[in-house]
Amino acid sequence: PDLDFTLTVREVPEGEGIELHLQAEGWKGVPVRFEFGLNADAWVESEHFAAQGTPGGAVLAKDGTVRARLGADVLELGPCFAEHRDIGGTYGSEGRSGDHFTVYCAACTPFDRTMTVRRVPAGARPRPEAR
Repeated sequence: PDLDFTLTVREVPEGEGIELHLQAEGWKGVPVRFEFGLNADAWVESEHFAAQGTPGGAVLAKDGTVRARLGADVLELGPCFAEHRDIGGTYGSEGRSGDHFTVYCAACTPFDRTMTVRRVPAGARPRPEAR
């Protein structure tokens, strides 16, 4: 069988950002990772962790919303997911950036997920999750 990927991107109506609709059909159980390369100096946090970004560093965001703050700028992405832990650049894929802090989300095929990536005010509360 074929493995078909569909990525649909649309502008978020209520603000500065995009919505990513991620779909894969075909083979079952293929591990897929989604990488978000952030400025290595960013402060990165979610409901479950908080960390200072480092060049070449990474985190697998298992659920919830991740926020990256650099000065007054805050980038929010989510809801995050982790159906597997294969984030090591295997199977001929590109390795992790040594210049960025990488946030990973991970799914196994087939999947149908929607994520939002948007700029938010520094004091805004995280959006409730919608899966």
